[in-house]
Amino acid sequence: MEFYLLAYVAISLLLVLLIVLNLKKKIPQKENPYTKVDRLFSPSERSFYAVLCQACDNKAIVFGKTSLSGILDAQQRLFEQQKKAVKSNSTKVITTPQKGFKKIAKNNFDYILCDRSNLQVIAVIELDAVTNAAGKISSKDRALQDKRIRRLEVACDAANLQLYQFNATKKYAVTDLEKAIFNQCADRSIEPELEK
Repeated sequence: MEFYLLAYVAISLLLVLLIVLNLKKKIPQKENPYTKVDRLFSPSERSFYAVLCQACDNKAIVFGKTSLSGILDAQQRLFEQQKKAVKSNSTKVITTPQKGFKKIAKNNFDYILCDRSNLQVIAVIELDAVTNAAGKISSKDRALQDKRIRRLEVACDAANLQLYQFNATKKYAVTDLEKAIFNQCADRSIEPELEK
């Protein structure tokens, strides 16, 4: 009798296990829609970042890929200045501050320069890097980038935020970036002697 009872329990457990496994096969599993990006910067952006950090040295902290909505706010003053700038360029007028802001808020600034002591935003930097493998820019991509940059210029100007733009190249000079951003040029060829 015990043998039949044990066999009955084993068969029951086996049937339950088969039913559970069969149900898992029938119910589609939701795929994770998120994946981690391999790297924050493209090779040319990474190269620029390294030189930019050297150029900013003790003057500023450099952050990368920061959302515009983390830096700019759509206020009424911004709207009024955008409206004037857009009218002077004879293009479509933005009807509300939020509408104009939504057009650019989906983007991010390539680099943010912040004061080392209080992390106040000093300036933002855009790297013109819309190129294909051959280093050429399609006219459509150029037009889209130009339109995006114009919007950024208007928004930054309205917010009294300095916007620097640099072209993507294979090499960057620390002194050139330092001079362009901080209007000074340090002689980096002379290294300070290390104390023993």
